[in-house]
This record gives sequence, C-alpha cells and structure tokens, in this order.
Amino acid sequence: MDSGNLSGSRKSLERKSEIEMMPVDSQRSGGADPNFSQRSGPQSMNESQRSEGDPVSMHIDDAGMESIEMDDGVNVDQPTSKQPSEKADSIDYDNRDPNNIHEDVKVNFADIIAEPSGAHSFETVWGTSYKVYSLTKYWIYQVMSLIFGIPISLFWGIYFSCLAFCSVWCITPCIRSFIIKIGFVGKLWGACVGTVLDPCFESIGLVLSRVRVAMTVRKE
Repeated sequence: MDSGNLSGSRKSLERKSEIEMMPVDSQRSGGADPNFSQRSGPQSMNESQRSEGDPVSMHIDDAGMESIEMDDGVNVDQPTSKQPSEKADSIDYDNRDPNNIHEDVKVNFADIIAEPSGAHSFETVWGTSYKVYSLTKYWIYQVMSLIFGIPISLFWGIYFSCLAFCSVWCITPCIRSFIIKIGFVGKLWGACVGTVLDPCFESIGLVLSRVRVAMTVRKE
C-alpha cells in the first residue's frame, strides 16, 4: 500500500476512534446521559483504566479493504470474506424437464385430438373421449414407468457412465494425439510443397502467360 492510501486510512481510523470514544469523554466531564452511563458503565471503566501506551484494536466492516499494519499501536482486523455455501442439488418434482429436452413431445388430449369448426361431435362424446384418453394415457404411463423405469434408468446410467469414461480417458486423448500428429504432417507437407511444387507451378504459369492466341476470319 502506498503512503497516500496509508495516510488516508489512518485519518479515517482516527476520526472513527474519536467518534467511538466521545461518549466516554463526555461521561468524564459530567455531561453524559445517565441512561448511557448505566448502559455502558463497565465499558467506560475499562476505557478509563486503559493507559495511553496500550494498543487499540479496531474492526472495520469493509470486505474489500486490505489488511493494514500501523506503527502507532493500532491494529486493524480485516474481516474474512465468507463464500456462499453450495446448496445441494434437490429434485424438482413439479418441473421434471428444466432443460426442455422433450419440448416437442406433447401428448395431451388437446395436442393430439382437435375438432375444427364445423366438425363438432356431441358434447358427451367429446367429454367422454377426453376422459378415456387422459385416464388411459396416465395409467399406462404410470404402469410402464413402474415396471421398466428403474431397470432402464440402471441401463442408461451404466451406458452414460461408460460413455463418459471412454470420452475422458480414451476418445479425447486419441483425438488430441491425432491433432498433434496431423499438425506435424501439415508442417512437413507445407514445407515440401513450398520447396518443390511451388517453383514448378510458378515456372509453368510464367510459360503459359506468354502464350498469345490470335483469331483470324477468312472470307471466301
């Protein structure tokens, strides 16, 4: 910390210490509030018993301020910044598709069956169809998920764990190794082309650039 910042922080500490010590000084002079003397009687006695040579410890509520060390017997304690604790991931039983993976899969009655204007069935038929479709879809899905949900979850868990393992330990290192080798081959091929082929093609281009074609029209 430079001298300017040190002097500024020292002045702010002196002003704050004067403000904190003002009620004690007023109590010594006899002009303090009696209620305040009752509230802070032992503290004022401790302040009066403190000698001038004793160090003074103060706490500054500023998380962004660096620690300051002074030679005047004043120690500034910097509060430690507390990082927010990470909350454990909880299962949301209401929104089961937070990433909208199955946004296109809509199987409600209104998404499958709809009657346009001019082609309406009886209200009893429409209501009964809605109830039958909804109940059938609900119970068939519940029964199938009850029977096959846990085994399929076990299968996909094993599959994606193996896939992640292969991707981390096998596929990605192989791709990285291949890219490094291809980079070396590319540099070697570029050097060969620039050294051997470029002069040949430049020479052929110069030869062909000197060719002139003239067209003549003969009249019979």
